[in-house]
Amino acid sequence: MKQAICNLLGVTGLLLAIPVIADTSATNISQQQIEECRANRSVPNYAKIRTLIDDRQYAAALAGMDVPNESTPDELRYLYGKTLYLQSMRKVEQRRTDKPDSALLASATKHIEAAAKAGYAEAIFAQAIWLTPPQDQNARLALLRQAANKHYVPAMLTLARELFITSQTFEQRVDAQSLVQKAAVLDTAAKIELARYYLHEDQQLNNTTGYDRDIDKAISLLVEATRDCEARAAYLLYELAHHKHKPNSLDTESAISWLTVSSQLGYAKAQGELAEHYYKIEPNTDRALKWGKQAADAGDITGLIVLGNIYYTGTGVGRDHGTALKFFEKALQLDNDNRYVQDQLGMMYYKGEGVEANFRRAADLCKLAANKGQPGCQYYLGLMYVNGEGVTQDIDRGIDWMKKSAAQDFITAKNWLRENW
Repeated sequence: MKQAICNLLGVTGLLLAIPVIADTSATNISQQQIEECRANRSVPNYAKIRTLIDDRQYAAALAGMDVPNESTPDELRYLYGKTLYLQSMRKVEQRRTDKPDSALLASATKHIEAAAKAGYAEAIFAQAIWLTPPQDQNARLALLRQAANKHYVPAMLTLARELFITSQTFEQRVDAQSLVQKAAVLDTAAKIELARYYLHEDQQLNNTTGYDRDIDKAISLLVEATRDCEARAAYLLYELAHHKHKPNSLDTESAISWLTVSSQLGYAKAQGELAEHYYKIEPNTDRALKWGKQAADAGDITGLIVLGNIYYTGTGVGRDHGTALKFFEKALQLDNDNRYVQDQLGMMYYKGEGVEANFRRAADLCKLAANKGQPGCQYYLGLMYVNGEGVTQDIDRGIDWMKKSAAQDFITAKNWLRENW
C-alpha cells in the first residue's frame, strides 16, 4: 500500500472512477519498467516465515519463531497462530479426518485472538474467516468491518462481496462498491477484483453489484495494475488478448507479449504456459527451458511437464530419460490425479526408461490414466494384462484395453491387434 494514497482516501472519500489508460499495448511496458518493478518490490515483514507458511512447511515456520509471549510483536504472534491453525487443518484438507486437531486449534485460537485484540488487522480478518462459526453472520460481518476500517484490503474485498450477496437496499450496495473502489486505490491486486466485476466473471454476483459489464474499463484497470508490477493482471490481459471476452480492444497478436510480461514479473503459471508455448507452438528450446525451469522452481506443474517432455524427447538437448522421469515425478507430487503425467510415468516404468522396469508401478499408474482415456496407458495396460506383468493375467481384459486404445487411433495398439488378434 502507498501511504500517500492512503492519506488521499481520507480527503477524497469514495472514488467513482479509475483513470482510463488509452494505450493498452503490451510493448508499452518496457523491459526497464519490469526491472524497476522487480527491484522496487517491497519485502513483507517476516518474509521468510510467510514463504514457509505459503509452502506448507509448517514445522520449519514454527522453528523460526519463538513461542509468543506478552512482548512478542502482534504480527509475529499472529503468524505463529496462523501456522498452528493451518497445521490443525492439515488432515482435514487431506480428507484423513473431518475434525481439526483440537489441541493445535486451541493454541492457534489463543494467539490469533491475542493479536486481534491488540488491533492487528490480519488477525481480525482471520478471526472472521477461520474462527467465527458460519451461522454467526453478524459477528463475522462485524469483524470484517473492523479489519476493513483498518484498510486491510482482503477484509475490504471480502466484506464487499458479503454485502453484495446480502444487500437489500441501494445504500448497502453503494457501501459495498465504496469498499471495492477504495481497495482498488490502496492495492494493485484489488484492481483485479474490480476488473472482474466489470467483466461479469462472478456469476453469483453479476446481478447484485451494480457494475455494468465494461470490458474496456476492465482492461484499463488491468493495464494499470500491470504497470504497478501486478503479474496476475498481465496474465489476465494475456487471456483477454488470447481468447476471453472476445471481441475486445486487445489485439490477439499481443497475447504472448502480455504472457511474457507476466512471466518476467514472476507469475509461475504464466512462466509455465510460456514454456509450453515455446515447446509446442513457436519451438524455441532455449526459451522453453528458461521459462520451464523458472516455473518448475516455483512449483508450477506445466513447467515441470514441459521440462520432462524436453528431456524425454531430446528436443534441442541430449535425450535424458532419468532427468525426464524426475520432472514427471515432481509433477505427480503436485497433482497425483493428472492423467498426462500418470500416462507418461506409467509407460516409462513399463519400458524401463530412466529407471529399472517396474511392472507393478507401471500397472498402478496406467490403470489411473487408462480409466481417464489416455490411449498410451490403455495399450500398455492391455499388454500387461495379456502378459501377466504387474497384474493377474487376464487376456480378455487386456484385449478390451487394446481395443479402447486402438479406437483412439493409437497406432501401436492397432498394429498389435492386427498382428495378434
